Amino acid sequence: MMSKKFKFGVCVDEIPLAEVSSEWEYFEIPTALKVLPFDCEDNWNQIKKDYLDDARPTLTSSHFLQFNGLVACGPGYDREQQLFWAKRAFRRMNEVGVKIVGVYGGFFQHYEGWSEEDLMEQAIGFCNIIADEAEQYGMEIALEPMANPNTLWPSYKDGIDFVRKVNRKCIKLMADLNYFLALNEPLSDIKLAPELCINAHIQGDGGAQPNVGQREAILTELFTILRDIGYDKGVTAACPWVSTNGAEKPDFLYETKVAFEFIDKIRSKVYGE
Repeated sequence: MMSKKFKFGVCVDEIPLAEVSSEWEYFEIPTALKVLPFDCEDNWNQIKKDYLDDARPTLTSSHFLQFNGLVACGPGYDREQQLFWAKRAFRRMNEVGVKIVGVYGGFFQHYEGWSEEDLMEQAIGFCNIIADEAEQYGMEIALEPMANPNTLWPSYKDGIDFVRKVNRKCIKLMADLNYFLALNEPLSDIKLAPELCINAHIQGDGGAQPNVGQREAILTELFTILRDIGYDKGVTAACPWVSTNGAEKPDFLYETKVAFEFIDKIRSKVYGE
């Protein structure tokens, strides 16, 4: 029996929803840029309407923390701030249908003068805050290792170890292609704990959309691994978009269409369609 295919989504941090070509199967909402927990309800309701008016689901999120000094550990750790942010963020994300919440590894850093033990204790405390909120709504959390050696879990393999320390059922991992490449980490590390992979991000050369540069071989490898582990969730194009047709600025309708066609062709090849 053929494995159930994963879906393709697009992170709409810089693209208006109406300018995403119709082929894309879901949206990824950037929490700190669109959900804006510190912003008022009236502003959120206007943003929410845009997502709900589009027929495509908003299945995942990214950018959980950003701005306002928000961190998951270290000298800026502020539990009161985190509790407010998490409570409102998860409630709002639930209102647009988010099921998997991406949390960037860059907010889990080492700090001079701080012990690994203390930072790890705060980081786990932060994860418990967001896990408590996620469980209320039946959501899962995808922590995103981001290849920075100054973070607590820079590699995907490190992320597996951290998730097991946190030991909350809803907290799992995101596989981001660029960060595997940055560390020269084998994509096969995803297979070390296939049950923990619940989100994936892809890009092209230079971080642009996945059809830019020479990414067909590595995307084929990634998609094959996802097929082999029975992964049926989302693969999101999370990237800054560039013009590939000679236009001065990216024509998002055009660029999202050709990018989708490129990755959909690889997916079809992997699944033998």
